[in-house]
Amino acid sequence: MKKTIIIILSIFVAILLIVTIVFFMQIDSLKEMKKELDSDSEYFLQYNDIQFEVNDFISIMNKAIEINENYGIQKDENNFYSEDDKYSVKIYLRLDDREELIPMEKLLLSEQGGSNVINTLFSDIVYKYESISYHEKTKRVRQIVIYGFTKSYEVNFQPYK
Repeated sequence: MKKTIIIILSIFVAILLIVTIVFFMQIDSLKEMKKELDSDSEYFLQYNDIQFEVNDFISIMNKAIEINENYGIQKDENNFYSEDDKYSVKIYLRLDDREELIPMEKLLLSEQGGSNVINTLFSDIVYKYESISYHEKTKRVRQIVIYGFTKSYEVNFQPYK
């Protein structure tokens, strides 16, 4: 009888120990995920309220594409990322002489686009965030509209201020 009680208690303690270890591993995993999510948001927010140049614009689009790829965001028939309700990031460019929004996929991922083409065509443009929107569920960046305007004498270009 004593042996059975000791065996049952040993099994109970072992199960309790395993559950405790799994619980703490889950907590660590959640902390790591939150840290990753925060670093993604911080990356985009570092450009808020400042003017930046074409290389930063390309970096912002590359980061959005990296996030979309990491979370397996699907592409539609036009090779544009579909929006989801948690993780997708969309970047649009609006130039000062147009009202239309140009999606990052057209600029960076199309056959006519790419970072070299963007650097050549848009190097004389100053960029700043026009608007940022967030996912309801995760509070992560969902969409950024970047306004690009031509450098001129009237523009007081102050990058990273």
